Amino acid sequence: MANNAKTQPDYTIDRSVSATAVSTSPGALNASTALYRALMSNLEAWVKGTAAPVASNWPKVADGTMSVPTADPKSLSAIDLPTLGLAYSGVYNTLTVNDESVIPSIPSNKMYVVHQPTQDAQGNSKAGVKMPDSAVPLASFTGYSIRKSGFSAGNQNGLSSSQLAFALNTSSKNKADTRKSVQELYGTKAGYLSAWNASVDKLVADKLMLADDAIDYKNRGLMQSSQPNFSTLGQ
Repeated sequence: MANNAKTQPDYTIDRSVSATAVSTSPGALNASTALYRALMSNLEAWVKGTAAPVASNWPKVADGTMSVPTADPKSLSAIDLPTLGLAYSGVYNTLTVNDESVIPSIPSNKMYVVHQPTQDAQGNSKAGVKMPDSAVPLASFTGYSIRKSGFSAGNQNGLSSSQLAFALNTSSKNKADTRKSVQELYGTKAGYLSAWNASVDKLVADKLMLADDAIDYKNRGLMQSSQPNFSTLGQ
């Protein structure tokens, strides 16, 4: 297990960004391949008439899990991640109502209202299907990435994402960090693994993960618990 763990980054330590990297923050490592496998399997079974579609799950304006973003992180109920080093600009891709009856289409100055998911107190999206990395997080995962100096600083870096680790222990927290530490969230390694495995089991029950993939995901939880920094958390 210890040797296998070396192939998986410790999510409780922020990865460094190389000098030639475009983004100010490391990209998010949030495994979701198993979800697509499960959805494709369900789709095939639905077409064959042997299964019902999985339940719908998406953010909504009505319950506050989606909002119109502005340059202020609070527009997305977001905590002050910029103070902790994860920049935010509020920039997003805009959409206009176009006349598609001709080629090329003719754009207009009428804009669609674009919403984005709002965040919880840990800096993660409140709603949607949550894979284990998001359901039992060790970091804040954002769907945006900001370019650094020399690469059109301050602009969005395409479809890239970002990740910012939680403090492992409460005593080691940055005073400006309002997020709970790993210790506060899960208590011990055993507490983390219990929550992780429960999230995997729920995804299987909801038909959002195949049983074969569940085995791999539970092994990933064990590998995380064997990481050097994470291993210093109590049993």
